[in-house]
Amino acid sequence: MENPSAINAVVAGQILFETIINRDGRILLQSPGGSALYCAAGFRLWGKVPGILGKVSEDRSESWLRTYAAEGINTEGVIKLRGAFDQDRFFAVLENGSLASDSPQKYFFAQNQPMPKFLLGYEPVQVTNKVNRAIQPSSISPDDIPEDYLRISTLIIAPSDLYTHLMLPPFFRSRTDGRIIFCGSSSYMQPAFWYEFPSLIQGTEVFITTETQLKRLFLGKNENMWEMIAFTASAGAKIVLVYGENGDHYLFDREANLKYRIPRYDADAVDPIGAYPAFCGGFSSPYITHFDPLESALMASVTASIKMEGSSPLYLLQTLPELAQARVNALRGLVSVA
Repeated sequence: MENPSAINAVVAGQILFETIINRDGRILLQSPGGSALYCAAGFRLWGKVPGILGKVSEDRSESWLRTYAAEGINTEGVIKLRGAFDQDRFFAVLENGSLASDSPQKYFFAQNQPMPKFLLGYEPVQVTNKVNRAIQPSSISPDDIPEDYLRISTLIIAPSDLYTHLMLPPFFRSRTDGRIIFCGSSSYMQPAFWYEFPSLIQGTEVFITTETQLKRLFLGKNENMWEMIAFTASAGAKIVLVYGENGDHYLFDREANLKYRIPRYDADAVDPIGAYPAFCGGFSSPYITHFDPLESALMASVTASIKMEGSSPLYLLQTLPELAQARVNALRGLVSVA
């Protein structure tokens, strides 16, 4: 690595190759995506440099790595594995903005386009309420972290498998004494993980999750949003930020004992894929410089809104900084204190 000191944070997560038919009818074929890239793009939007930590199979083209490196994202932590593993995902964005991942042929037919051969026999990832503790092909272990990445003082764990979320924080803290920003994942935000959840995020500086994930974790135990957030903070997180998919976002600063509702910036939902990990990156970038959770949450809200207006992480990277800042300014006066 030529200049590791230029990297402001390490972003660990999934790398996927997404075939998307967005709401405007635009088709992307095996476009690089996944939580690591969306989070890194949200981070990069605000001028900081992320280093990606993730895995791809060795048969994938390397051209996308050069594209992202040219956009200011360090890709030295992308690990190539022998043999193929499942990294393909298909999504169709419906007219109401929701996602479908079944029967790709049906959606290509509706666009009067032939279905790509690589999608023959495609099976969407099954949604389950079981907690899988096993290591996955895409899981990241301490041995996967380049030595130069351990000179960086911030680790952002984008949504991924439980093994990655369990293994990286204690190792990173032991080697760097740096800060951890956790982005919660549906892989463990489940009722079955209730008793183990507090120890997972203990010592985390910032914990970010979605409203759906939080409600799922507390299923049958609590339905009051602020009480659920307070419990999460009591596990050790200084800042808890909740991404509201359909309404305001929630921010709790435990040390200042302040609660805020952060408005969403109204956006035309052309493609919601990756909005949540982009939200995580959009918070983290300004936070590690100014440590102002409220201003960072506004930037996160704007980051998600921009992502929803286009497809792929590259859409975020091509956004004018002036546009993003203007949206932050428009939202600032709409924050409410709870």
